[in-house]
Amino acid sequence: MNRAEGEVLAGRHLEPYRQRSYADLLRLLTTPEPFEGNSPSGVAYSGEVCALWDDQPHHNLRVWSDVSWGGWSDFHPVTVQFIIAPDGSFVGE
Repeated sequence: MNRAEGEVLAGRHLEPYRQRSYADLLRLLTTPEPFEGNSPSGVAYSGEVCALWDDQPHHNLRVWSDVSWGGWSDFHPVTVQFIIAPDGSFVGE
């Protein structure tokens, strides 16, 4: 697998979270959601969807998905992210 394929996979795992409410995404602050699978090229990968406060508590929330598949990617996973405001709008899009 290469970084481009990893980015596509990270994005696929993150996309359903864009449909969730800000209130629902808050639980990712304390409980990341892990996932694993096999890429189209046949490589086993793992990752998780996480969140943290983007600038200050109880304000914008940064949500991301990271994917790694062993070797150097365990130290530098591919990451795709979005930022959601308390009103449900996406920041910077």
